[in-house]
Formats: sequence, structure tokens, C-alpha cells
Amino acid sequence: LVLWIAKHVKGIEDLFAYADDCFSIEVHQRVMWYPPFQRKLPRKQAQLLFLFDELGIPHEERKQISGSILKVIGFNVDTNLMTFSMTAESKSKLLAFIREFLSKWCAPLKDFQRLAGWVNWALNVFPLLRPSLCNVYQKFSEKSDISPHTLLTLNNAIRADLKWLTSHVERSDGIFLLKSVSWA
Repeated sequence: LVLWIAKHVKGIEDLFAYADDCFSIEVHQRVMWYPPFQRKLPRKQAQLLFLFDELGIPHEERKQISGSILKVIGFNVDTNLMTFSMTAESKSKLLAFIREFLSKWCAPLKDFQRLAGWVNWALNVFPLLRPSLCNVYQKFSEKSDISPHTLLTLNNAIRADLKWLTSHVERSDGIFLLKSVSWA
């Protein structure tokens, strides 16, 4: 409803939403002063925030991001290079967690589930690495009626899959969104 008001009542074009996030594009020089934050923002973003103010919708300054490289849910979205990649910090933490997981001979079911969730999140930028979770999911898929603290062994198939995953994550920069950078 708010985006409909923004478009049809306030005339703000090209706003896109995902869950509770709103995205748009704006020419770099088209900025507008937004007094509550005491800074210039891209014009459409400032207009939307003025509408939020008018409707009484709360919004935090720290969540109002703009620029050609954005950090979104732990990923870098680079609109100049047209890439999605993990931040160095996110990548490092993921690899450390997987290595610690691999250092054990068994782990609680909840750790298998946590590993699967974390890797599944990373697959947003490494979609071709999906097969790395097949044996992990198989290991705990039949165990839905047991305690999350039940210990499960890490078999050789899981170890091989996770080592394959880490080697590719270490070497990969993420997703390049275009097949060609030539617009001719």
C-alpha cells in the first residue's frame, strides 16, 4: 500500500520492494536534503522517507543505504561490476565454521542443521555449490524425531563435500550477473 501511495499519489517512480526492503535506482547527481538525518540522500530515497514521516512509519538512519556498492544481508552488491559476493568477514566466518565442523568426528544434530542453514545462505552467491549439501541433508533428514543434541557422525562423503565446498568458496568471488560487459 505504501509503495502504491508513493507511486500514484506522490509520483515516485521505479520503486521495488522485497519483504520490508525497498530498492530503486537514481542518477548519482539527483540528491535531496533530508533534514532528520542532516544529509543528502538520493532523491527517490529522500522522497520515500518524507512519505514515511507523513504516514508515521518509523525508519532508522543506519538502514538507509545508498551507493554503487551495497551491503545487503552480508553480501556485497556491486552495481558497477554487476556482481554479488560475500563480504570478506562473512566468507571468513563461514569458512572457519566449516573447518571447525570438519575437525570433529561427530556433532549434534543442531550443528548439522546450523551448518546447512549457513551454507544454504551462502549459496545465494555460490549457487553452483548446491551439491555440497546433499549428504549433509541426507544425514539428518531421517532424524526429525530425535533430540537436537543427539550426536551424528561425520562420514567421509560429508567430509569430501564440505572440503570441495570450502576450496571453491576460497577461490570464488561470487556471481557475475552479465555474460558480457559489452553493450554494443
